[in-house]
Formats: sequence, structure tokens, C-alpha cells
Amino acid sequence: MTSGHHPNGRLRDLMAESGWTGEALARAVNTAGGRTGLRLRYRRDAVSRWLAGMRPRPPVPDLVAEVLSRRAGRRVTAQEAGLVAAETGARSPHWWQVVPVGALFDAGVGAYSVAALAVPPWTAHPVEPPAADPRTGPRVGAGEVAAARLMARLFADADTAFGGGHSRHTLASYLSATVAPWLRADATPAVRQALLSTAAGLATLCGAMAVDDRANACAQRHYLAALRLSAEAGNAPAHAVALRGLAEQARLLGHAHHADRLAEAAVRTAGDDAHPRLAASLHGELAASAAAADRGQRAARHLTAAHRALERDTGSDAPPSDLLLPGTRGHHWAVLAQHRAEVAACAADRPAAINALRASLRHRPTPERRARALTLARLGELHLAEGQVEDACRAWGRFLDDHPALTSARADAASDALRTHLRAHLSVPAARALWTRTTTGAAAGAGA
Repeated sequence: MTSGHHPNGRLRDLMAESGWTGEALARAVNTAGGRTGLRLRYRRDAVSRWLAGMRPRPPVPDLVAEVLSRRAGRRVTAQEAGLVAAETGARSPHWWQVVPVGALFDAGVGAYSVAALAVPPWTAHPVEPPAADPRTGPRVGAGEVAAARLMARLFADADTAFGGGHSRHTLASYLSATVAPWLRADATPAVRQALLSTAAGLATLCGAMAVDDRANACAQRHYLAALRLSAEAGNAPAHAVALRGLAEQARLLGHAHHADRLAEAAVRTAGDDAHPRLAASLHGELAASAAAADRGQRAARHLTAAHRALERDTGSDAPPSDLLLPGTRGHHWAVLAQHRAEVAACAADRPAAINALRASLRHRPTPERRARALTLARLGELHLAEGQVEDACRAWGRFLDDHPALTSARADAASDALRTHLRAHLSVPAARALWTRTTTGAAAGAGA
């Protein structure tokens, strides 16, 4: 730790606003660190030292800011919490804005940062490759672009069918060992632009896979890398897809207001002439994020916009392959119904959410195993909240049919939650049978 000169009144005020004791803040920071793979053991005495003016080493200030932001329902920076020195002059660029594009996948992961969600608007990004990015190695051409696009489709299909944990490490290695050297190599302007766009799509996909595997710091880093790559390519739609990924991740982590702002930026970046499937994806996420931020009317407007966009999609003019990742190629009525369910759940309208999830399952293509499993898990929770234990067990039984084929931390968490829910209902035969199945690892599926 490094010492400050004065007691930290800013942190004391934020703790008072949050209603947290030193012990509660320490526990929250430890939990936030655990989500990013850090094993922290802070206790009340550590918080007392921070209040006395000591400053923890990175990435702890960002973790403190993250948990205080979530508690307050607004953005709190590490500087506002008095845990980093005050900025002087112009704000320094983010790491992902200044490193050479060929080095975007080389740095360490660090921690998930709420402060990093303050990304500049699309118009503020440079569109020319920086002079500090030297060209090395043999010249690359259309063959490398075609190979990267083919790999993108393969990784996307694996993610959809088997979960993000199945091959995210392989994709990360592919980006650093194969794609990054291509980005450093000489190429014609057209080839370089296509390669940058495809690399942005791959980075966004890797981010989504890491979210599914609950590796949130890794996910955020890949999303930010995708922002830089798409900016270098001058590719606004790919930039919008990366922003959408950041928004969804922030929403899942409880940063609803940040998610709402990022999702709005994604819609604005894509523009009014976005491909219908892309527009539906972006408006759907904005609806879900707005609902999470308790902005119901805004959510309803964007659900309508997403619906109208899908109605315009004839399926005959697919978007370019480098924009299909993740979710725009497969954005369809099942995804819209999922967003509709999330909006209804935020409004405490569980019957509407249940109906929307059922519609999502009806429209869900068979290969999309991971999305189907998570939908079934959520459907079971909503049925249980409505007192419909047998309906919950039917949904959870179908979830257990899919779960063994998935390498997904989110699906694993849903399985753990399922067992917790069942314990209180073992007097119901369907719940008791499902409990037996979860404890014995039986392969037989429950009736749908």
C-alpha cells in the first residue's frame, strides 16, 4: 500500500451513503475480486487503513469503486472514493486506445473495472493505424482473412452448442498467436481493413465466451480490444456489437445504469441504416438494460423497435461475415422473446415473463443448446416464484438434459441454484425425483 496525506473523507462519505460498515465493504471487495479470479482476504482493519489515508494497490481501487457503484446505483470512480491520485490536465487515453493493435492480446488480464466502462464515443476514435504500430513479417492477403472468418464461424458454433468454457482459451490463443502477427504484418489497405474487422468480431466473440465462463475481467478486456480494432477498421457496426457486449456484461453484473448508457451508445453507433438483424440485437439489449435501470417506458420503446427491425429482416441479405459475432447472425425471434422476458421480469410481471420464455423456447433452434439451457433454468425459477413447483421441475428436468454437454460457468451456477431451490420442496414427488437425479447424476430426462 501507498500512504495518503489525509484521512479519506470521500470513502467515509460513500460508505455512509451505502450503509456499509468496514466489514461489509471488505466482504464486497473480496467477492468482486473472486469474480475476476483474485483471491482477496480483506477485513475491517484493511478498510480502516484506507479510511486513514492508505491507498491499496491496483486493481483494488477499481474493485472498491465497482462495489460502491453497484450499491449506489450510479457510477463511482476510484478517484471519487479517494483511492487514487486526482487527475491533472487532460484524461489519459485508455490502454486499449494507445497500444499497437498487434499487441492488444498480449497484456495481462487484471480486474473487471467499472471505470473502464466510460468509453469514448465512436466519433472520438482514430481511424488511421498509429505510426507506432510497425509492420513485420510476411505480407498477408485475402487468404488470411478468409481463414480468420472460417475460424470465427467454427468458434461461434462451438460456443452456441457447448458453452463459452469449451473453447474460449483456444480462441484466445488463436487471437494472440495467429491473428495478432497478421495485424503486425504488411497488407494492402483493403486486406488490413477486412482483417481488423474480422479480428474485432473474434475479440467480441471471445469476450462473450468469457462472460459465459464468468471470467469477467478477461471478457471486458476482449470487448475493449474489439472497440479498438473496429475503430481502426472504421467499422461502426462491429463497434456497436462490441458495445452491446459490454452493455450485456455490465447488466449481468448488476451495473444497470452503465449498461443502459452503453447499449444506447451501441444503437447510436450503428445508425438508422443498420442491418435489421443487427438493429434488433442492439435495440433488444437496450430494452433489457433500460428495464434493469428501472426505465420501463424506454424499455418498451426499444422492444417495439427490435420487433419492427426483425419484421424487416427477409433473411436474404445476411450481414457481412465479420459482423455476425456474437449474436447478430443468430439474432431471431427467440432472442427477442428472451429480451421481452427480461423486461417483464424487471417489471415484476412474472406471468408475462414466463410466457415470453416459453415463446423463446418454441423459436429456439435445436443447435443453440447453451441458450436453451439457460432459458429453461430461468423459466424454472419463475415458475417456482409463482408457486408452480411441478412446472418448475419440468423446466429444470429439460435443463438437466442439456447441462452435461455444456462447459459453461453460468449453466453450472444455474445447476447449483436448482439444487438449492429443490431442498425446500422435497415433499413434492416431482421435486424429490429431480433431486435424486441431481445427486445421482442420472442421465434420464424429466418429462417436458
